[in-house]
Amino acid sequence: MNAQTARIATQARDAGFQVAEIEQLRYNRWLLLLHTTAGERILALVQQRPLLTSNDVHDLAELMALRRPTAGLLVALDGHFSPTAQRSARELGLSNLTLSVGFPSAPASTAAAPAAAPALETL
Repeated sequence: MNAQTARIATQARDAGFQVAEIEQLRYNRWLLLLHTTAGERILALVQQRPLLTSNDVHDLAELMALRRPTAGLLVALDGHFSPTAQRSARELGLSNLTLSVGFPSAPASTAAAPAAAPALETL
């Protein structure tokens, strides 16, 4: 694992995700399979360049259709999203596809705490 790939994995872990898989697709593009404490599987497409476009949004949407994660995350490192990328994300209508500059905090576990056992009464 090269230094940049390791840095991206560290950023994902620092945001609260568990990194299950990481693959460098190009010198500035990575695909990560992340897990949350709630058991959700997040497919993250990370791009390190100044401007992400609608092509990047569509790439992630296609990967999500193939891999069926709980959610998809398009991460811009050292950049931002073009207006067409933002419009494409809205037009796709995928409520589980998120655009983010940097890694957002992983969602907290939504599992309810186990109920306390009733106390035994003494007779």
